[in-house]
Amino acid sequence: KELAAKKPDIIINVTGDSSITAEILKILKRKSPGTEVIDGQSAKLIWDLLEKRRQSKEEIKDLLNETKDLYRIGVALTSADKLEEVLDTLMLEALRTVNAPAGSIALYDEKSDALTLKAAHGFSKDFSHVVQWKRRDGGMTDHILSKRIPTIIPDIETYPFVDNRNIIKEGIKSIVAVPLFANDHTIGILYIDDFKPRNWTQREIEFITLLGIQAAYAIEKFRLIEAISETQNYLKNVLDNSADIIVTTDTEGRIVEYNSGASRILGYSKKEIIGQKAEELWVRPEERSEILCMLKKDGYVSNYETQLIGKDGRIIEVSLTLSYIRNGDGRIH
Repeated sequence: KELAAKKPDIIINVTGDSSITAEILKILKRKSPGTEVIDGQSAKLIWDLLEKRRQSKEEIKDLLNETKDLYRIGVALTSADKLEEVLDTLMLEALRTVNAPAGSIALYDEKSDALTLKAAHGFSKDFSHVVQWKRRDGGMTDHILSKRIPTIIPDIETYPFVDNRNIIKEGIKSIVAVPLFANDHTIGILYIDDFKPRNWTQREIEFITLLGIQAAYAIEKFRLIEAISETQNYLKNVLDNSADIIVTTDTEGRIVEYNSGASRILGYSKKEIIGQKAEELWVRPEERSEILCMLKKDGYVSNYETQLIGKDGRIIEVSLTLSYIRNGDGRIH
Protein backbone atom coordinates (compact mmCIF):
# COMPACT_ATOMS: atom_id res chain seq x y z
CA LYS A 1 0.00 0.00 0.00
CA GLU A 2 2.85 2.37 0.82
CA LEU A 3 4.45 1.60 -2.56
CA ALA A 4 1.15 2.15 -4.39
CA ALA A 5 0.76 5.52 -2.67
CA LYS A 6 4.00 6.68 -4.41
CA LYS A 7 2.37 5.90 -7.79
CA PRO A 8 5.34 4.04 -9.37
CA ASP A 9 5.43 3.43 -13.13
CA ILE A 10 6.27 -0.28 -12.74
CA ILE A 11 6.11 -2.90 -9.97
CA ILE A 12 8.01 -6.15 -10.52
CA ASN A 13 6.82 -9.24 -8.65
CA VAL A 14 9.80 -11.62 -8.47
CA THR A 15 8.21 -14.05 -5.99
CA GLY A 16 6.59 -16.17 -8.70
CA ASP A 17 3.35 -16.15 -6.68
CA SER A 18 0.39 -15.11 -8.88
CA SER A 19 -1.83 -14.47 -5.83
CA ILE A 20 0.55 -11.66 -4.80
CA THR A 21 0.20 -10.14 -8.30
CA ALA A 22 -3.59 -10.27 -7.94
CA GLU A 23 -3.43 -8.53 -4.56
CA ILE A 24 -1.11 -5.83 -5.97
CA LEU A 25 -3.47 -5.18 -8.89
CA LYS A 26 -6.42 -4.86 -6.50
CA ILE A 27 -4.58 -2.19 -4.50
CA LEU A 28 -3.31 -0.36 -7.60
CA LYS A 29 -6.82 -0.21 -9.09
CA ARG A 30 -7.83 2.08 -6.23
CA LYS A 31 -4.62 4.05 -5.60
CA SER A 32 -2.52 3.99 -8.79
CA PRO A 33 -4.37 2.64 -11.82
CA GLY A 34 -1.59 3.76 -14.21
CA THR A 35 1.07 1.50 -12.63
CA GLU A 36 2.08 -1.57 -14.65
CA VAL A 37 2.75 -4.91 -12.90
CA ILE A 38 5.30 -7.35 -14.32
CA ASP A 39 5.50 -10.93 -13.07
CA GLY A 40 6.32 -14.45 -14.27
CA GLN A 41 9.20 -15.01 -16.73
CA SER A 42 9.33 -11.31 -17.66
CA ALA A 43 9.89 -10.37 -14.00
CA LYS A 44 12.59 -13.03 -13.67
CA LEU A 45 14.38 -11.76 -16.80
CA ILE A 46 14.35 -8.15 -15.60
CA TRP A 47 15.50 -9.20 -12.11
CA ASP A 48 18.39 -11.22 -13.59
CA LEU A 49 19.46 -8.23 -15.70
CA LEU A 50 19.39 -5.95 -12.66
CA GLU A 51 21.34 -8.49 -10.59
CA LYS A 52 23.99 -8.82 -13.31
CA ARG A 53 24.28 -5.04 -13.45
CA ARG A 54 24.74 -4.93 -9.67
CA GLN A 55 27.41 -7.64 -9.84
CA SER A 56 29.19 -5.79 -12.64
CA LYS A 57 29.29 -2.65 -10.51
CA GLU A 58 30.73 -4.66 -7.61
CA GLU A 59 33.35 -6.19 -9.91
CA ILE A 60 34.33 -2.79 -11.25
CA LYS A 61 34.55 -1.47 -7.69
CA ASP A 62 36.78 -4.41 -6.67
CA LEU A 63 38.94 -3.93 -9.75
CA LEU A 64 39.42 -0.24 -8.96
CA ASN A 65 40.34 -1.07 -5.37
CA GLU A 66 42.87 -3.67 -6.54
CA THR A 67 44.35 -1.19 -9.01
CA LYS A 68 44.73 1.34 -6.20
CA ASP A 69 46.36 -1.33 -4.03
CA LEU A 70 48.82 -2.25 -6.78
CA TYR A 71 49.65 1.41 -7.37
CA ARG A 72 50.20 2.04 -3.65
CA ILE A 73 52.38 -1.06 -3.38
CA GLY A 74 54.35 0.02 -6.46
CA VAL A 75 55.03 3.44 -4.92
CA ALA A 76 56.11 1.82 -1.64
CA LEU A 77 58.47 -0.56 -3.46
CA THR A 78 60.00 2.25 -5.51
CA SER A 79 60.74 4.37 -2.44
CA ALA A 80 62.29 1.53 -0.41
CA ASP A 81 66.05 1.64 0.18
CA LYS A 82 66.69 -2.00 1.03
CA LEU A 83 65.53 -5.30 -0.44
CA GLU A 84 64.35 -6.55 2.97
CA GLU A 85 62.16 -3.45 3.31
CA VAL A 86 60.68 -4.06 -0.15
CA LEU A 87 59.86 -7.70 0.58
CA ASP A 88 58.34 -6.91 3.98
CA THR A 89 56.13 -4.19 2.46
CA LEU A 90 55.00 -6.45 -0.36
CA MET A 91 54.32 -9.32 2.00
CA LEU A 92 52.17 -7.27 4.39
CA GLU A 93 50.20 -5.65 1.55
CA ALA A 94 49.57 -9.02 -0.09
CA LEU A 95 48.23 -10.53 3.14
CA ARG A 96 46.03 -7.50 3.81
CA THR A 97 44.57 -7.39 0.31
CA VAL A 98 43.62 -11.09 0.04
CA ASN A 99 42.81 -11.36 3.74
CA ALA A 100 45.33 -14.13 4.40
CA PRO A 101 46.93 -14.71 7.84
CA ALA A 102 50.46 -15.71 6.79
CA GLY A 103 52.97 -15.69 3.98
CA SER A 104 56.63 -15.64 3.06
CA ILE A 105 59.12 -14.85 0.29
CA ALA A 106 62.20 -16.96 -0.44
CA LEU A 107 64.99 -16.18 -2.90
CA TYR A 108 66.36 -18.91 -5.14
CA ASP A 109 70.02 -19.42 -6.04
CA GLU A 110 70.49 -21.47 -9.20
CA LYS A 111 74.11 -22.37 -8.47
CA SER A 112 73.40 -23.99 -5.11
CA ASP A 113 69.83 -25.01 -6.06
CA ALA A 114 68.71 -23.67 -2.68
CA LEU A 115 66.21 -21.15 -1.34
CA THR A 116 66.75 -18.58 1.40
CA LEU A 117 63.90 -17.17 3.48
CA LYS A 118 63.89 -13.36 3.21
CA ALA A 119 60.48 -12.30 4.53
CA ALA A 120 57.85 -14.02 6.68
CA HIS A 121 54.73 -12.87 8.52
CA GLY A 122 52.07 -14.63 10.56
CA PHE A 123 54.19 -17.57 11.75
CA SER A 124 55.73 -18.65 15.03
CA LYS A 125 59.35 -17.78 15.90
CA ASP A 126 60.36 -21.37 15.13
CA PHE A 127 59.37 -20.94 11.48
CA SER A 128 62.24 -18.53 10.82
CA HIS A 129 64.80 -20.92 12.30
CA VAL A 130 64.90 -22.72 8.94
CA VAL A 131 66.29 -19.94 6.76
CA GLN A 132 67.64 -22.08 3.92
CA TRP A 133 66.64 -25.31 2.25
CA LYS A 134 67.62 -27.32 -0.82
CA ARG A 135 65.32 -28.10 -3.70
CA ARG A 136 64.37 -31.77 -3.40
CA ASP A 137 63.21 -33.92 -6.31
CA GLY A 138 59.47 -34.49 -6.01
CA GLY A 139 59.11 -32.09 -3.07
CA MET A 140 56.87 -29.03 -2.87
CA THR A 141 59.63 -26.59 -3.89
CA ASP A 142 60.48 -28.75 -6.90
CA HIS A 143 56.78 -28.87 -7.84
CA ILE A 144 56.44 -25.06 -7.63
CA LEU A 145 59.63 -24.26 -9.53
CA SER A 146 58.93 -26.77 -12.30
CA LYS A 147 56.04 -24.59 -13.54
CA ARG A 148 55.76 -20.97 -14.60
CA ILE A 149 52.25 -20.60 -13.18
CA PRO A 150 51.04 -20.39 -9.57
CA THR A 151 50.66 -23.62 -7.61
CA ILE A 152 47.24 -23.62 -5.90
CA ILE A 153 46.80 -25.93 -2.92
CA PRO A 154 43.30 -25.57 -1.40
CA ASP A 155 43.98 -28.29 1.19
CA ILE A 156 47.46 -29.78 1.79
CA GLU A 157 45.86 -33.03 2.98
CA THR A 158 45.02 -33.88 -0.64
CA TYR A 159 48.48 -33.05 -2.05
CA PRO A 160 51.05 -35.74 -1.15
CA PHE A 161 54.04 -33.62 -2.26
CA VAL A 162 53.34 -31.15 0.56
CA ASP A 163 55.42 -32.98 3.17
CA ASN A 164 57.47 -30.10 4.58
CA ARG A 165 57.70 -30.60 8.34
CA ASN A 166 57.99 -26.89 9.04
CA ILE A 167 54.77 -26.14 7.13
CA ILE A 168 52.88 -28.99 8.81
CA LYS A 169 54.15 -27.96 12.25
CA GLU A 170 52.93 -24.39 11.72
CA GLY A 171 49.45 -25.70 10.91
CA ILE A 172 49.31 -24.38 7.36
CA LYS A 173 46.41 -25.94 5.48
CA SER A 174 46.21 -23.99 2.22
CA ILE A 175 48.83 -22.35 -0.04
CA VAL A 176 49.17 -20.21 -3.14
CA ALA A 177 52.79 -20.30 -4.33
CA VAL A 178 53.96 -18.05 -7.18
CA PRO A 179 57.37 -18.70 -8.80
CA LEU A 180 59.26 -15.45 -9.42
CA PHE A 181 61.10 -14.95 -12.70
CA ALA A 182 63.47 -12.32 -14.09
CA ASN A 183 65.10 -12.59 -17.53
CA ASP A 184 63.86 -16.20 -17.80
CA HIS A 185 65.67 -17.13 -14.60
CA THR A 186 63.94 -18.32 -11.43
CA ILE A 187 64.78 -15.93 -8.60
CA GLY A 188 62.35 -16.92 -5.83
CA ILE A 189 58.91 -17.94 -4.61
CA LEU A 190 56.07 -15.90 -3.10
CA TYR A 191 53.94 -17.95 -0.68
CA ILE A 192 50.50 -16.89 0.61
CA ASP A 193 49.16 -19.25 3.30
CA ASP A 194 46.04 -19.95 5.32
CA PHE A 195 45.64 -22.04 8.47
CA LYS A 196 42.42 -23.58 7.19
CA PRO A 197 41.46 -25.20 3.86
CA ARG A 198 40.54 -22.47 1.41
CA ASN A 199 39.19 -22.24 -2.12
CA TRP A 200 41.14 -19.31 -3.51
CA THR A 201 39.13 -17.20 -5.97
CA GLN A 202 40.40 -16.52 -9.47
CA ARG A 203 40.60 -12.82 -8.62
CA GLU A 204 42.76 -13.54 -5.55
CA ILE A 205 45.08 -15.77 -7.59
CA GLU A 206 45.43 -13.13 -10.31
CA PHE A 207 46.18 -10.42 -7.73
CA ILE A 208 48.80 -12.56 -5.99
CA THR A 209 50.36 -13.31 -9.40
CA LEU A 210 50.60 -9.57 -10.13
CA LEU A 211 52.26 -9.06 -6.75
CA GLY A 212 54.70 -11.82 -7.69
CA ILE A 213 55.63 -9.90 -10.84
CA GLN A 214 56.22 -6.76 -8.75
CA ALA A 215 58.32 -8.77 -6.31
CA ALA A 216 60.44 -10.18 -9.14
CA TYR A 217 61.11 -6.71 -10.56
CA ALA A 218 62.02 -5.39 -7.11
CA ILE A 219 64.38 -8.30 -6.39
CA GLU A 220 66.10 -7.95 -9.76
CA LYS A 221 66.40 -4.18 -9.29
CA PHE A 222 68.20 -4.55 -5.97
CA ARG A 223 70.41 -7.33 -7.31
CA LEU A 224 71.50 -5.02 -10.13
CA ILE A 225 72.10 -2.21 -7.65
CA GLU A 226 74.18 -4.58 -5.52
CA ALA A 227 76.20 -5.71 -8.56
CA ILE A 228 76.82 -2.10 -9.61
CA SER A 229 77.81 -1.20 -6.06
CA GLU A 230 80.29 -4.09 -5.92
CA THR A 231 81.79 -3.01 -9.25
CA GLN A 232 82.05 0.59 -8.05
CA ASN A 233 83.72 -0.52 -4.81
CA TYR A 234 86.18 -2.67 -6.77
CA LEU A 235 87.07 0.19 -9.11
CA LYS A 236 87.35 2.59 -6.18
CA ASN A 237 89.78 0.21 -4.46
CA VAL A 238 91.83 -0.03 -7.66
CA LEU A 239 91.83 3.76 -7.90
CA ASP A 240 92.70 4.38 -4.25
CA ASN A 241 95.32 1.68 -3.88
CA SER A 242 97.23 2.19 -7.12
CA ALA A 243 100.78 3.48 -6.65
CA ASP A 244 100.52 5.35 -9.97
CA ILE A 245 99.01 8.75 -10.61
CA ILE A 246 95.36 8.37 -11.72
CA VAL A 247 93.56 11.61 -12.55
CA THR A 248 90.16 12.04 -14.24
CA THR A 249 88.96 15.33 -15.71
CA ASP A 250 85.64 16.50 -17.09
CA THR A 251 85.16 17.87 -20.61
CA GLU A 252 86.19 21.32 -19.37
CA GLY A 253 89.54 20.05 -18.10
CA ARG A 254 88.64 20.28 -14.40
CA ILE A 255 89.90 17.51 -12.12
CA VAL A 256 87.04 15.32 -10.83
CA GLU A 257 88.94 12.23 -9.58
CA TYR A 258 92.36 12.11 -7.98
CA ASN A 259 93.77 9.02 -6.29
CA SER A 260 96.06 8.57 -3.30
CA GLY A 261 98.96 7.68 -5.61
CA ALA A 262 98.65 11.11 -7.24
CA SER A 263 98.45 12.75 -3.83
CA ARG A 264 101.63 10.99 -2.68
CA ILE A 265 103.64 11.86 -5.82
CA LEU A 266 102.35 15.39 -6.55
CA GLY A 267 101.85 16.50 -2.94
CA TYR A 268 98.31 17.90 -3.35
CA SER A 269 95.50 16.49 -1.24
CA LYS A 270 92.29 15.46 -2.98
CA LYS A 271 90.46 18.33 -1.30
CA GLU A 272 92.99 20.84 -2.66
CA ILE A 273 92.99 19.61 -6.25
CA ILE A 274 89.38 18.65 -7.07
CA GLY A 275 87.86 21.30 -9.35
CA GLN A 276 91.21 22.75 -10.40
CA LYS A 277 92.34 22.89 -14.04
CA ALA A 278 94.51 19.90 -14.95
CA GLU A 279 96.85 22.04 -17.07
CA GLU A 280 98.08 23.70 -13.85
CA LEU A 281 99.96 20.45 -13.09
CA TRP A 282 102.00 20.65 -16.30
CA VAL A 283 105.41 22.26 -16.59
CA ARG A 284 104.26 23.43 -20.03
CA PRO A 285 100.45 23.92 -19.81
CA GLU A 286 100.15 24.31 -23.58
CA GLU A 287 101.52 20.78 -23.99
CA ARG A 288 98.28 19.37 -22.61
CA SER A 289 96.37 20.90 -25.52
CA GLU A 290 98.76 19.22 -27.94
CA ILE A 291 98.22 15.84 -26.30
CA LEU A 292 94.44 16.31 -26.34
CA CYS A 293 94.65 16.79 -30.12
CA MET A 294 96.50 13.46 -30.36
CA LEU A 295 93.82 11.87 -28.13
CA LYS A 296 91.02 13.24 -30.31
CA LYS A 297 92.73 11.92 -33.44
CA ASP A 298 93.71 8.41 -32.27
CA GLY A 299 91.26 7.81 -29.39
CA TYR A 300 94.10 7.17 -26.91
CA VAL A 301 97.63 8.26 -25.94
CA SER A 302 100.07 5.68 -24.59
CA ASN A 303 103.43 6.11 -22.79
CA TYR A 304 103.84 9.80 -23.55
CA GLU A 305 106.92 11.18 -21.77
CA THR A 306 106.42 14.61 -20.17
CA GLN A 307 106.90 16.62 -16.98
CA LEU A 308 104.49 17.60 -14.23
CA ILE A 309 105.13 20.03 -11.39
CA GLY A 310 104.49 19.09 -7.77
CA LYS A 311 103.05 21.22 -4.99
CA ASP A 312 106.56 21.95 -3.70
CA GLY A 313 107.78 23.01 -7.15
CA ARG A 314 109.58 19.78 -7.97
CA ILE A 315 109.71 18.68 -11.61
CA ILE A 316 108.34 15.14 -11.90
CA GLU A 317 109.11 12.98 -14.91
CA VAL A 318 106.04 10.92 -15.94
CA SER A 319 104.90 8.58 -18.69
CA LEU A 320 101.26 9.33 -19.52
CA THR A 321 98.50 7.10 -20.82
CA LEU A 322 95.25 8.89 -21.68
CA SER A 323 91.86 7.69 -22.88
CA TYR A 324 88.27 8.89 -22.97
CA ILE A 325 85.62 7.74 -20.47
CA ARG A 326 82.35 7.15 -22.31
CA ASN A 327 78.82 6.50 -21.05
CA GLY A 328 76.47 3.78 -22.27
CA ASP A 329 75.53 5.89 -25.32
CA GLY A 330 79.17 6.29 -26.31
CA ARG A 331 79.27 9.96 -25.33
CA ILE A 332 82.40 11.33 -23.62
CA HIS A 333 81.95 12.21 -19.94
